[in-house]
Amino acid sequence: RTKPGIDGEITVNYQSAQTWTEQVATLQGIAYQQFDMPGYVLLNGRLGWRFPILSTTGEVSIAVFNALAGLAGEEPQMHPFGNRVGRRVMGFFSHTL
Repeated sequence: RTKPGIDGEITVNYQSAQTWTEQVATLQGIAYQQFDMPGYVLLNGRLGWRFPILSTTGEVSIAVFNALAGLAGEEPQMHPFGNRVGRRVMGFFSHTL
């Protein structure tokens, strides 16, 4: 936090490579299959500005989740059968009494 009211945050997480064993349906019945999931870096950030509203405080901010998604190939996947985890950008407004 700064005196002019600018707030910021950056978080970096690393998801290591994993091997998942899941049940899959085959013509012979249920079988187990291994799926290799590569590791990836997850970068999140937020930038906000706090400002006075009468005797209370308001804040507007923008946040980006998984900022590196797709920059080095495919977007990461957290589970072999799950959706890809793409980049998300969101805006927020909050008011504190």
